[in-house]
Amino acid sequence: VATNAVNDLDHIVEGCTTGQTVGFRVRARNAVGWGKYGTEADSLCATAPAKMTAPTRSTSTRTSITILWTAPSNMGAAITAFRLYQAVGDGAFYQIYEGMDLSFPSVGLATGATYRYQVTGINEAGESTRSNTTSMLCAGTPGPPVDISFTDTSRTDTVVSWTPPADDGGADITRYEVWYRDGLTAGPIDKLAWSGSGTMSDVITFTTGAALQIQVAAVNTVVEQHSLPGTRSKTGVYYAAVLSGAPSNTRMAASTLVSATLAWAAPEDSGGLPVLGYT
Repeated sequence: VATNAVNDLDHIVEGCTTGQTVGFRVRARNAVGWGKYGTEADSLCATAPAKMTAPTRSTSTRTSITILWTAPSNMGAAITAFRLYQAVGDGAFYQIYEGMDLSFPSVGLATGATYRYQVTGINEAGESTRSNTTSMLCAGTPGPPVDISFTDTSRTDTVVSWTPPADDGGADITRYEVWYRDGLTAGPIDKLAWSGSGTMSDVITFTTGAALQIQVAAVNTVVEQHSLPGTRSKTGVYYAAVLSGAPSNTRMAASTLVSATLAWAAPEDSGGLPVLGYT
C-alpha cells in the first residue's frame, strides 16, 4: 500500500522480482474520505530486451543478402519479435522484417551496392536500443579459378598459373591464394604458399622430390569484408622435380632366331624422383 500526493500521478514499486507481474488498484481521497478503486491493472517487472549485437551476413548473391542475428537477454519478459532495419548506402533506415526468426533474406537488391543493417528485440516492456550497424556489400563469393598448371624446369622452384573464375560474384577479385599439402594422402590443404594479384604466383620453393597437392583460391571484396575463405580450385598435383635424363648404353644383350633382348643403363639423373618405368 502506498499513498501519493495530489499531483503525483504515478508510483514506483520497489523490490519486485524480475519477470514478476504486479497487480495494483488506485483510489482517490478527498475531505470526505477514500473513494472507490479504479479498474485493477497489471505491471510487469521487466525492461525492453538488452541491446543486440550487430547482425552478420549469413550468405549473399548478386541480388540478395541473408542477415543473421543472435537473441539478446530478454530482461525479464519473453521476446515476442525481432525487427530488422535496412538502409541503402548512407540513406535512412527503414524496417524490412518483424518476426521471431533469427535470420532474414533481403532480396531484390542492387549488385555492388552497400547496405547497412540494425536489429532490435521486442518484449512486453518495449523495443530494445538498436544494435550497432553492419555494412554489407551485395555480391556473392567468386567461382573457383580453373586450368591450374605448374612450371617444371627446376627441382625446387615452380610458378603456379591459373585462369580467373568465370564468375567474380559481382565484386572485384582482390587477390589469389596458393595453398598446398605435403604428400598425396587425404587431408586438409591448409598451408599458404603465396598470396597476391594476377594469374600466376611468384616463384615458390619446395624440397626436391616432394609431392604436393595444390589449390588456388579466389578472394573478392565480399570474402575480404566478411573474413570468409576464398573459393578453391580443383586440386592439382605438383612434383618438385624435372624430367629424368635419357638412359645410356642402350645395346642388344642377347638374341635368338625369334627374339632379341635389349638392355640399357639407368639415367645418371633421375630428375629428382625415382624412375618408375621405361618405354
